[in-house]
Amino acid sequence: MITTLSPVVTSATTGLMLAALALGAAVPGADVNAHSQPNKSKAMPPTAGVRTPCPRIDVLGIYTTKATQAVGGKHRISFASRAIAKRMNRSLKHSGICGKVRFVTSYTAASYTGPETFAAAYRHLKNPHEKTLGAQAHRLRDQYGADLVVLLIDQEQRGGGKGDYTSTLSPASDEFAYSVADVEGIERDSVSHEWGHNLGLAHDRYTISADPVGRMRISTTRPYNTGWITPDGRYRTIMAYEKSCLFSCEQISRFANPEQTYKGQPLGDMLNDNARVLRETLPIVAGYRDRPPAPQPPYVPQQCTAHPWRLACWLRLPNAQLPDTWLGLL
Repeated sequence: MITTLSPVVTSATTGLMLAALALGAAVPGADVNAHSQPNKSKAMPPTAGVRTPCPRIDVLGIYTTKATQAVGGKHRISFASRAIAKRMNRSLKHSGICGKVRFVTSYTAASYTGPETFAAAYRHLKNPHEKTLGAQAHRLRDQYGADLVVLLIDQEQRGGGKGDYTSTLSPASDEFAYSVADVEGIERDSVSHEWGHNLGLAHDRYTISADPVGRMRISTTRPYNTGWITPDGRYRTIMAYEKSCLFSCEQISRFANPEQTYKGQPLGDMLNDNARVLRETLPIVAGYRDRPPAPQPPYVPQQCTAHPWRLACWLRLPNAQLPDTWLGLL
């Protein structure tokens, strides 16, 4: 229990009190938790007059050695990751979706020397017992509180990727959070496309129906989760495939949204509404992992009492075998 007194504070002690506040100490009349901030934004129930914060998804970025070389070396991977996040965030904004992604950390998986193909790299990444890639990825995901994990490889066949997808995304589907993309996709929407799968989005209906194997199914809980090709066949959204267009069509960096148009063409309808899905799934995926608490300072101020001639503080030393220590600041 912290007990505070209310003595008359003179100008001689004002500076000491400000110094104590800078150290995080509790002083009479001050809120001990005034500088405490949550580590991660969480979607809160909307209240009258209060705007609900946009969900934020934390991402762990991994680069193979070849992919690292492709972006210019280890000192450049953080810049590459920011470029990927910026592209996704711009697409969300232009699609009328409140949400953001950010990389909590990025690193080079120097131990991985396996094939630079989507299928092989994905198998290594998903296996939590795989020593050259998967084990470290899973450990760091928990350590940094990353909701999603993306691996960048340098595949000979440019573009594309492979990502987890579940047609029934829920808080229990947090292992459907991994994807692999070609490093060249930094300049395209390849990573945004794979993240779309992680967020519960499927391909366009033409692509899904033309797949003889049936590898992707339209969601049963969100049956409007498919990508979109404009009626004139000239444009497609991020989740749609070019091969499903009548002719060659241009990809635009947006997710299907029936409330929007592009060059006079609708970008979705009631059965193809990625924006609606993302508004539902972004808060879910943003809650897959919590950010770890910030490391404690070398001491934790417990109580400060201001006197006309000094400021006295009791300090507790974490992990120390010493009792509380009294500190007098003259």
